Amino acid sequence: MRRVAVTDNESENSSYTPTRRATVPAVSHSRTKLASINNKWLPISFSEENFYDSLNGVPLCQATIEENVKKLMKTDKIIDPSEFLELASEMHGTRPVIEKLVLGMVFMSNMVAKYDPYFIACTPAQNSTKDYVPFSHDFFRNVSAFIIKGFGQSTDMDVETYTTRLVRDSLTNLLDRLRAQYTSKTDRKVEELACELKNALNAYGTPQRVEINFNAPSEFVIRSTT
Repeated sequence: MRRVAVTDNESENSSYTPTRRATVPAVSHSRTKLASINNKWLPISFSEENFYDSLNGVPLCQATIEENVKKLMKTDKIIDPSEFLELASEMHGTRPVIEKLVLGMVFMSNMVAKYDPYFIACTPAQNSTKDYVPFSHDFFRNVSAFIIKGFGQSTDMDVETYTTRLVRDSLTNLLDRLRAQYTSKTDRKVEELACELKNALNAYGTPQRVEINFNAPSEFVIRSTT
């Protein structure tokens, strides 16, 4: 499988370049890639083919992304983690921070998503037209600090900025997939769940801490081969 290595300049520039997005569906936006192999989803290839304009380096328009997310629901496949491992391998010896982030961030996001029933009613964006509840700045700062410290890295503004952006992008992709799964299984709109969450926050206040039992069964299980 051909992979494109990320250079130092590309990694550094991505810390400062605002996220752009295609405003209209792209007719041809990337070379055709295998989205799955051996009845397993290839998450990076699927995203490159269905969510991203590889020719211009921007996400596809939101309408196209939402339509392509439905493909994940048509076939029940497990996730093949090999692409993440290949990406981590490319960073080995040159970008150790990125290498470790690739290995750890997906696992962390999945653990949060499975045990928070209102997770899909939240959004990494600062504002939402669908009444999703934004994650606080403290959330991203704490998660980024946890990742950086956990991997033994020094607190550097460039690393913190890049890590925060990776957290936001990972959450956005994960939430799109989980919302499609929720709608397919429950026939409910996620906006209804967001309304319930807002009512709960208004009734009981914003700070809420609940002990998580990681041995308890989860309503939504994110299948993985790892």
